[in-house]
Amino acid sequence: MKKNSNNKTTRTRYNNVYKDYKGVIFFSVCLGKDENGKRITKKTRKSLKTGEPFQTTKQANEELQEFVADWKRQHLTVNGGNSDMAFADFINNVFLPYYKKTVRLSTFNRKKFLFVRIITYFGEKVKLTEITSVDCLEFQQFLLSHYARSSVRVIMQTFKQMLKYAENHELIAKNPMNKVQDLPLTDNILTLFNNTM
Repeated sequence: MKKNSNNKTTRTRYNNVYKDYKGVIFFSVCLGKDENGKRITKKTRKSLKTGEPFQTTKQANEELQEFVADWKRQHLTVNGGNSDMAFADFINNVFLPYYKKTVRLSTFNRKKFLFVRIITYFGEKVKLTEITSVDCLEFQQFLLSHYARSSVRVIMQTFKQMLKYAENHELIAKNPMNKVQDLPLTDNILTLFNNTM
């Protein structure tokens, strides 16, 4: 990777891990917003374990992942799914780093538009816990008015996967997509809700 000589940083293969113009490795991550709407960030050029500069981007990434996990355990109130995390922050800082590790890079790059589309629809301020089954259905109907049914199915499957990940990690009490039926291949359907509301 080439150095950038204009006091700028360069990205690395790891999300939120960078090199400055001198080649010094650091990580910088947004952890959401506080009660006043101010962004909560963490940036460091030194190992949180040893106090020494990071030697490799891999080391910085490993410590970043540990730091984020510890921060979530300490700061997120998850009883009953009572988390103040914005949905957009959950996607960018929690789900995407996980998802990128589970798929091929080509698949990840191909699906980037899905996450952009979801964030664009819900915005930056909607909290993860505020999303309801009705919101999910309305999102699906919105997509159907703009995209082919096959594309909407892929987006909604990814959307459901994200909320399932949040549920499994107790960031929400229940996955609101559980009450929304999978989109059928044809339009022969009377309702997209399960009978058990």
